[in-house]
Amino acid sequence: MEGTQRLSARGQNILLACLQCFYWSSSALYFGYLVMYLTEKGYSEFYCGLAQTVIAILIMVAQPLVGYITDTFIPYKKFILGGMGLAILTTYLLPATWAVFPVALLCMLLQALTVQTASPVIDSWTIALRRKCPGISFGLTRSCGSVGFAVSSLIIGSIIAKLGVDVIFPGHILMLVLMLAVAVFLPNIPCKNRNARPEEPQPEASKRLSTLQAAKVLFTNRAYVIFLCSTLFMNLTCRSYGTFAALIVADLGGDAAVLGIAMFCAAFFEFPAMIVTTRLLTHRGWQVEYLYLLSVSLMFVRGFLQIFITQFWQYILLQALQGISYGMLLALVVEYIAKLIPEQINSTAMSVYMATIAGLGSIFGCFLGGWIMEQFQLSVYYWVMALSALLGAVIFLPNVLAVRRERLRDSQN
Repeated sequence: MEGTQRLSARGQNILLACLQCFYWSSSALYFGYLVMYLTEKGYSEFYCGLAQTVIAILIMVAQPLVGYITDTFIPYKKFILGGMGLAILTTYLLPATWAVFPVALLCMLLQALTVQTASPVIDSWTIALRRKCPGISFGLTRSCGSVGFAVSSLIIGSIIAKLGVDVIFPGHILMLVLMLAVAVFLPNIPCKNRNARPEEPQPEASKRLSTLQAAKVLFTNRAYVIFLCSTLFMNLTCRSYGTFAALIVADLGGDAAVLGIAMFCAAFFEFPAMIVTTRLLTHRGWQVEYLYLLSVSLMFVRGFLQIFITQFWQYILLQALQGISYGMLLALVVEYIAKLIPEQINSTAMSVYMATIAGLGSIFGCFLGGWIMEQFQLSVYYWVMALSALLGAVIFLPNVLAVRRERLRDSQN
């Protein structure tokens, strides 16, 4: 842990903020415009939805394994360096093979496996570093990722309108290279879930939990399971909106530049939402359960209003509301999982959560969304997405009521 001691909290905050910024910028460039790229190559809404669904299935299977691997075998830093290096080497496989859909799909899957699985790893790395250096702020560093996503979406949208969608690939590589350059200087954290070694103090390395033991700890935790089910339906709505943003904008009369502005608004408003939510948690003592219920309720309001809009500028305003809702979620989820789950398998818990939202949420949101768009009017799609967010709020109510009962008991004692 010498690196942690040598690097100040401010220095680590700067490096982590840059890491998040470059990571989410690369994600905005590649995955944010993937549907537009496929659409310009002649693929229908069904094939776009199918590609996103297969990617989601892969993430759903791979993400928990990645979490267990980084908890047990490969430290966060080594995983990030290796995964992003492989992503750089394989970026141009998609533009080389787009004409053959099965091969192009394999190339997209490889990028998803190396890039999309890294998000909870970075978050868990941040929390692990914060335990050694309390001055590290997850809300601040993660919000810089939202800023990176927002700025990259805005800039690349304007560039695509002039030069074409193929510019996403060199931009993706550039962001990954910058990400690697930052990650090299961050301290390494040993895997927590491994058997103790004689030379290590016992608190640093406890007896390793097997895969089945870790799964039992997670899925017998009632509050954690309820949270997973709730976020599944919230992210079904949010992920589907993100996947089909290009089609929604086109239906409203917008182009690539408008799409970039819309993505910018959604991501930019995550920044103040994360900062305010973090302060409410750490300085005001607000309960994470109440803030989460507010977050998912705002997503329902955003979805309900979507039914009535007719102009793309109205859609941009709704994107800002979505950014506030999702920014709150981003600030809350890491803190809530750390509250519910032992540190030893924190990365596994984060990865199971990510598999739920990026896997099951994207599967239902993307495949169902693509099918509804082809079979019915867009208004039907908007109704289904709004009701999904509402269901997420209703499912979470037992956790809110449990906290309320606990607070009432404490006040009576």
